Amino acid sequence: MRKLVIRIYTEGKIKKFTAPRFVSWDTFNKTMVMQKEFDSDAPNEVVLPKCYPLVCSIFGHQFTVEQLEQGYDIKEILIKTSEALNYVISTADLSNRGEVVPFEGRRKRSSKTYINRG
Repeated sequence: MRKLVIRIYTEGKIKKFTAPRFVSWDTFNKTMVMQKEFDSDAPNEVVLPKCYPLVCSIFGHQFTVEQLEQGYDIKEILIKTSEALNYVISTADLSNRGEVVPFEGRRKRSSKTYINRG
């Protein structure tokens, strides 16, 4: 999986941040809500204010919403949010066949009955 990187102008210089591989349930849930916003073609006035906190969450709060709002180009935030959504969704891809497998499905597949015939 590719790393997700963002460069933000803060404290007088450009700083590079890399998203952690760990994605919390809270961040995943927020990502799914935002994905629905993107898919619904909601107006930018509705989507933009939600992008900043989500991007901060996906990057593990290594920077604040205020730092992101002040140090990242407005023209790029929708693009970076889309990249971040894809990053979270691909991180949550738990199966080896490209589908997210519910916990019940994984248990059923992995549980085997062994009979001792000895």
